[in-house]
Amino acid sequence: MSCVCQYFGNNATRPIPSPNCIDNDVDKKKPEEYVDPQIKGCSSTNSGVSATELAAARAEIWVLSKNLADAQISIENLESFLKCIIDKQSALLSELYALKRINSELQEESRMQRDYHAIERNAIIRELHNIKTLLSSRATLLEEERMKNAELTNAVQDANEKIYWRHLFKRGNFVAKRLTHLPVIVKGVLTAEDAIMAQEFGCAGIIASNHGARQLDHVPASIESLPEVVKAVGDKLTVIGCSSSKRVSATELAAARAEIWSKFCDHFDLKLQPLLRMNVFEGEADGFDL
Repeated sequence: MSCVCQYFGNNATRPIPSPNCIDNDVDKKKPEEYVDPQIKGCSSTNSGVSATELAAARAEIWVLSKNLADAQISIENLESFLKCIIDKQSALLSELYALKRINSELQEESRMQRDYHAIERNAIIRELHNIKTLLSSRATLLEEERMKNAELTNAVQDANEKIYWRHLFKRGNFVAKRLTHLPVIVKGVLTAEDAIMAQEFGCAGIIASNHGARQLDHVPASIESLPEVVKAVGDKLTVIGCSSSKRVSATELAAARAEIWSKFCDHFDLKLQPLLRMNVFEGEADGFDL
């Protein structure tokens, strides 16, 4: 502990050195007579600091100086040490600024991604809203069209029902005969009952046809129903076979099947569609030669 610390550290009261112990006439002294007033005051009989304490303080100062010398601590070393600290601090600050810049870039990129996703989400929401609006408008238009075409809708629904002979009559008269003076020929007859009813209602002829329903199940072919129709109508109606034949063999087969029942008829007339088409295309002379 230094002399000053020993002086103020002890709680005991010590007298302050008297000013009389210091000679005010400094100019009259010789150089070798210059002595530290504090040391001189401390060495006086009136001072409370002993010589032992003073020697211990000087020894401690000497030990401190020796330790500093052993550690080779000098002003140059301290300057280099401070310079190293400043360089490291500058490097750390540079890294800090670089990290701060990278953080700012990442924040900007995150903000741009959020904005992009927000724009995309809003676009999808608007598109869904437009689709919903279109669907609601379409439903409204369909409802309006359905209400406007209520009569047509009812007619289409009624068309699914079977059409009977009574639908072709109004007040006991055949509707088709009242609309034209031409002979009326009924197409789609496949049974003897329908052929007899067509005869009773004044039809000039019938066409044995299934309206092209060859691929449907449980629908007889036109050539299969032809003998039954020929047998039923007798000699009162003209029978046209709607066989849509493309070969001569099919035409001969249809004629043969109808000829089987011709013995029951005094008058029988069979015309096939291919013959009619050839007659229209090439004329009566050249068409039948084909």
